[in-house]
Amino acid sequence: MRWVLCSCLSLCVAFGAWGQVPAASAPVQLSPGAAYDQALRPLEIVRRSMANWSDSEVGAFAVAMKNAQAACVARTPDQFAGDDLIAYAKLCSLGQQWGPMGAAAARYIDSNDEKKPQLNMAYGYKVESELHAKDLDGIVGMEVAMLAGVPYDGIVDSVTNEVVGYLELAYTDEALGLMQNRQWYLLEGLRSEKPLVPKHTLYEDGLAYAALEQYAGGDFANAAALKTVPELDAALGTSLPPDEAIPVETARRRYALLGKPLPGIDFELSLADVREKPHINPDFGAATALLLFPEWCAQCVRTAPEIWDAMGRLGGKEIRVYGLLAAATPDKATLLKAQMKPMGPAPADAPPKPVAEQLLHNPVLVVPPETLKQFAAEDFPFLVVVDHAGIVRFAAPAPEAVLAEGNMLDQVTLHVAATWPKKAAGKSPK
Repeated sequence: MRWVLCSCLSLCVAFGAWGQVPAASAPVQLSPGAAYDQALRPLEIVRRSMANWSDSEVGAFAVAMKNAQAACVARTPDQFAGDDLIAYAKLCSLGQQWGPMGAAAARYIDSNDEKKPQLNMAYGYKVESELHAKDLDGIVGMEVAMLAGVPYDGIVDSVTNEVVGYLELAYTDEALGLMQNRQWYLLEGLRSEKPLVPKHTLYEDGLAYAALEQYAGGDFANAAALKTVPELDAALGTSLPPDEAIPVETARRRYALLGKPLPGIDFELSLADVREKPHINPDFGAATALLLFPEWCAQCVRTAPEIWDAMGRLGGKEIRVYGLLAAATPDKATLLKAQMKPMGPAPADAPPKPVAEQLLHNPVLVVPPETLKQFAAEDFPFLVVVDHAGIVRFAAPAPEAVLAEGNMLDQVTLHVAATWPKKAAGKSPK
């Protein structure tokens, strides 16, 4: 409610309309459009896993891909020019014909056309071809050329994040170099009145660079604290609309976890054995990984039993792994009864079991749904890794195959254990 200035016998007093004390200001909210996008996020997360598609959808996609493959190989890039090259690259991408796709993109990039309205798309397809070729020099070189060759828009941002995701764990130094190169474009966008990418996205990308610096450790961590984050904050400014300010604050809360002790978590139930007191061993070993997910994340629930394989693979290196199921507390008596039943496949016509019952006998702990906000987790599965002292070293969304051997879980936990090692008993730290 607005304040108005009232005059009475030459005495001015600030009151609300009709002399009432103003009501408390309403909480900051997203616009209806942004709220709609946020509401759809669970559906988008579930739909992006092809394993959740129906048989008819999977079959139709297979046919589309086969048709695109045949149409791509029936043509060659030198038949086309201009926008037709981009259409051809798109066709070959659907058919997973990476060589012709990259050749068409390169032909468009190198053409002498005065106008190239889809140059950003051409760079995107060319970078994609280098990714599939797994040519490290080609990936980085083409990505740098894209940053210099076209304005930093949504396509460039998406492609760059895909490249960073490919590099950041296996080729951390190269990823840091690329992200440092990109940082100038992010800062320029944050300073702009009308950037081509939302400011909260630019800021989140910048914080991802700072987070990777923290993950790398040593002088890189100092750079994140002393330079990277202050530069981002200065460029962003303070006057932001809610649709920008709210996701920026979420990103800040997630980044603030790094380098701090693991927040206290309210463990409600252990699904490994509901008779046990739910807890994480206070001895974090060489590193401890927590895989956080809500019960609606079908791909997360499906892969959670793979935690046993990961524990067997990494246990000899003193690495612990737990799943954290964010859900309302299930009925303990019902779960105990289910736990006592012999294990085995359910009849084909049996109704689906509740998620907690599906995950019985697995190293998964039930935590309150509010835990998702505690870790500022909005994409799933969400991986948190702490070192031997319980200090958070990694907190970020993970791929569906996070638990597969050699994937993100292995890479991050082994890196954390090596970068922040336990001190041998009886020896003073260096």
